[in-house]
Amino acid sequence: MTTHLVLDHSALTPCGDKPEEEKRAIRILGDELPTANATWCVSRSYLRVLLAVVAKEWRWHHPLPKLQASVARVLEILLSLASTRRRLCRPLGLRSGGTALKIHVVARTALKELGKSPRYSRVLTTIDRLRESLGLTDEDAEVLAIAVLAHRYTLSPILVTADDALREAAHQLTSAPDTRVRLEVLRPSELLAVMRR
Repeated sequence: MTTHLVLDHSALTPCGDKPEEEKRAIRILGDELPTANATWCVSRSYLRVLLAVVAKEWRWHHPLPKLQASVARVLEILLSLASTRRRLCRPLGLRSGGTALKIHVVARTALKELGKSPRYSRVLTTIDRLRESLGLTDEDAEVLAIAVLAHRYTLSPILVTADDALREAAHQLTSAPDTRVRLEVLRPSELLAVMRR
């Protein structure tokens, strides 16, 4: 069975003010995750932030783990594929330097996609409330929306983040009685422990 992952930007950057355990786990996951039976759920908007901000941070961290190095090399190609108007009915395969990872573009902009459907109006309202109460960024809200949309393809997507505010937001979103969203929320070190079982 394929594991569907939503990787917050904090779960991809092996630096910053994170505990050393999380930085180490991010580096190890970057090398091991590509060979796992997993699908990384993204949106075009998420990929744009990855290109504009995160990939630039990666320049200062060498050697990069396999996943980050591969993504950094082909990010502009992924972004152009994600920008097409045609719906992609199957995950995109990423192969570069021995890395194989399925990438599923769930929407051009996940937040806008949620806004199109009355089915998700309560979820969107909850995300907006969490933005205010927890001080979430637009990128954090987009990651939550990607996780909600990934829920359409799997029973329980795994949101991986090293950001405490985003973890709290995801827990509140899943515990809200009117949203009916199921997510598993793990730190990079917790995902690594699960993968090694």
